Amino acid sequence: PDLNTASRWAYEYGKRWRVVTLDGKLIEMSGAMSGGGGKGSVKCGGMRLMSDEEDANSSKQQQLIYNQAQVQEADKQALIREQKVQNLQKKSQEITHRIAQCRT
Repeated sequence: PDLNTASRWAYEYGKRWRVVTLDGKLIEMSGAMSGGGGKGSVKCGGMRLMSDEEDANSSKQQQLIYNQAQVQEADKQALIREQKVQNLQKKSQEITHRIAQCRT
């Protein structure tokens, strides 16, 4: 089946489906479409509708990847803030030292 047929199948029957064409084009439940993979990346046999369980697993994997990226960004920001705190502490010590020198 071609992309038009895949699009129709993706939204028929009162439910949205994730559909893959023979040439590897993907139609997500959201309506997003993406191109096919390399030769041989899609098995023969026509269109394939994902089961609810497969779709749930795919969604969980996507959420996990997103969460991991969020954790990495939070770690990066924490490191930057820690470095800023260290710099401020160093400046504070320098100022305290200068004040002590001025008093003597």
